[in-house]
Amino acid sequence: MTIAGCTWWVNPNGSRWWRFKYKYGGKERGISLGVYPDVPLQYAREQLQDARQLLARGIDPSVQRRTVKIAKADSFKVIAEEWLEMQAERLAPITMTKARWILGSFIYPRLGSRPIAAIAAPKVLAVLRPIESRGMNETAHRALQRCGQIFRYAIATGRATRDITSDLRGALAPVVVENRAAITEPEKIGALLRAIDDYIGHPTTLMALKLSSRSLELCHSAPAIAIGQSSDRDDRPNVGSHAILLRSFAPFDLTSLTDASRLPSLSECAGIQPWHDTALAVC
Repeated sequence: MTIAGCTWWVNPNGSRWWRFKYKYGGKERGISLGVYPDVPLQYAREQLQDARQLLARGIDPSVQRRTVKIAKADSFKVIAEEWLEMQAERLAPITMTKARWILGSFIYPRLGSRPIAAIAAPKVLAVLRPIESRGMNETAHRALQRCGQIFRYAIATGRATRDITSDLRGALAPVVVENRAAITEPEKIGALLRAIDDYIGHPTTLMALKLSSRSLELCHSAPAIAIGQSSDRDDRPNVGSHAILLRSFAPFDLTSLTDASRLPSLSECAGIQPWHDTALAVC
């Protein structure tokens, strides 16, 4: 049965389909316009009109449909999600969360549905410029980095031929780092040490804060021992320019701590003796 140019097919299993029969290149062809009643007549007629417009331009609707399907399989978003899934075990959870936020908030809305091989460098730059205009230069650079990683993954899997993000080197405004003034007043240093003692957060961050504050005390109260081998002329160690050897305080072994609640307070560290030579490099 034909309704408004759409052929209504009833299959032996009872399912009903809208179809469009046409001739292309002298051969009879056909495409599905949807399943009834999920696809109403009005929507089927819209698809029929689109198919007729393609025929008027000399394009086979069935070939066009296959081309669009392949393009969706090679879209930027599909490939990016594959790459994220592969990185799930390698990247820290917080890094994965930020990567998904950058892609979902800034990249997918404008590039997600595009075939990755058809994306040019100016298109990527046009996506990054609004991020820059909001003063989020570091986020713009991070977004460019993620795009480059996804393009390189697409190259490795045969869905792109080159990493177009390399063409954008130097196109973004640099990230301006604002150096903080050093604390030189004793009262403010005391407030800083008390704030570190009261800090509740990730154990690694807490250890780093306590070690950095302890290194200040060591540098002022004891000679710094440089990392390096003893020289041939005497028993003094070679002086290194980028690291010092900090002796960790007994009986705490910071390398084995995973629970922040077990970390010693600064007041406890100040009274612990003797020192032993567990080396911790601070670069």
